[in-house]
Amino acid sequence: ELINGLKDLYHASDKSEQVRLLTIAPTNWGRQKVQKFLDSPERQARQSRELRSTKGVLTSPEYLRDNQPLDASVSHAVIKFYEQDWISRVSPNKSDVLLIKKQPVSKRFMLLTIGEAFEKLKSDFF
Repeated sequence: ELINGLKDLYHASDKSEQVRLLTIAPTNWGRQKVQKFLDSPERQARQSRELRSTKGVLTSPEYLRDNQPLDASVSHAVIKFYEQDWISRVSPNKSDVLLIKKQPVSKRFMLLTIGEAFEKLKSDFF
């Protein structure tokens, strides 16, 4: 009953919780046995074994993509910087328009390379 409950919990959980639950498996079980026992993908089984060996049992995996969202004030400052006329210019073609949140915005062409503009942004703001 406990084993069936664990299997049900595994299948009802999201991906990171599934990896966390896979760390419960005994250390003498190989990756393939863990994979067959809970019908898990190979990647999750590998990730759970690595997580258990580095951080211990029932630890949550860290996904670096979602850890620190960009602050809205920073994104507005970057947009304002790249919209300056000496960094980029508005397209002369009237039909070069993008719809951003249903608002027409003219396309802009960079006058500097992206690397040069980024270096200037870093020196000005950061």
